[in-house]
Amino acid sequence: MIKVISRVVLISVLVASACSDDGPTAPPVPGSIGGLVTSTSHGRPLEQAAVIVEGKISWTGLDGMYLIEGVTPGNHELIATKWKHQDHVDTVTTTAGQLTTHDIVLTYSD
Repeated sequence: MIKVISRVVLISVLVASACSDDGPTAPPVPGSIGGLVTSTSHGRPLEQAAVIVEGKISWTGLDGMYLIEGVTPGNHELIATKWKHQDHVDTVTTTAGQLTTHDIVLTYSD
């Protein structure tokens, strides 16, 4: 009788663990960071400024806009740089599957 109960308990445990949702988790869905880069010298958009996050780089276009995709959710150091401007360093928080907007003003330094 004890052997039968032990087998029933063992089978119940095995079935319960096979049906649980505690299996491997999927990797986090990446987010993205984008925005406008301008200069203190004239307030207009800056083209060809580099914005770097997680080793990924984006160059601004004529409109001063940048976009970095595939960023792991969480806090990241963002670096923006442009010739004759001071580097800009900031912390940006990304959310899974979302676009985080982060505009940047670079200080002109001749």
